[in-house]
Amino acid sequence: MLKFLLPISLIALAIIFGFYFFQNYSNKPTPKTSIPSATRSASNLASPTSSPSATQTKLYQSKNLKFSVVVPADFQPEEKLTTINLSKGNMYIQIARVAINYNNIQDYVQQLSKLNNFNLTQKESSVINGYHSIDGIIKSTGEEKDYFILVDGWVFTISTNSRVLYNNLDQIAQSFKYIP
Repeated sequence: MLKFLLPISLIALAIIFGFYFFQNYSNKPTPKTSIPSATRSASNLASPTSSPSATQTKLYQSKNLKFSVVVPADFQPEEKLTTINLSKGNMYIQIARVAINYNNIQDYVQQLSKLNNFNLTQKESSVINGYHSIDGIIKSTGEEKDYFILVDGWVFTISTNSRVLYNNLDQIAQSFKYIP
C-alpha cells in the first residue's frame, strides 16, 4: 500500500507546485514607465506632454493575451487567464479575449447580441491601430460600454459598466495594440 501512495503523493505535489508556479509567475503584468497624456488620441498617448492638466499614464503589456494599452497610472491591473481587470477603487475596466470563427466583427457582434439577448446602441464602427472594431452601449440589467476589436481570429472586448470610466475606456481602447 505504501508503494502505491508514495507515487500518487509525489504526482499530487508536482501538480500543486506547477499550479502555484503558473499562478504566481506566468501571468505577471509587465508595466512600463509612466508618461503624461493630455488627450484620448492614440497617436498622442505615446508622446510626453508638459501640460499641467496632463494625466499620468503607463504602458501596460500582457504577454499572455498579446496586447498592450496605455492606462492611467491610478489604475491597478489584475491579469487572469483570459481577462484583465484594470481597477480604480471599486470600479474597473475589463479586457477579455475570445477565439471566434467569424471573418468580420459585424457578424460576430450581431450573433453575440442574438445569443445573449441584448441590443448594442450608439453603435460605431472604426479602425483602431489597423484593426476593425465596433463600440457601443449595451443596456440589459444595467448599462455597459463595450469595444469589440477583431484581431487574427480573436475578439478583444474592452468594457466597463461604470459611466464615470467611459472616458478612460475610450482612451484605453484607442491605444490598443496587438503584439503577435
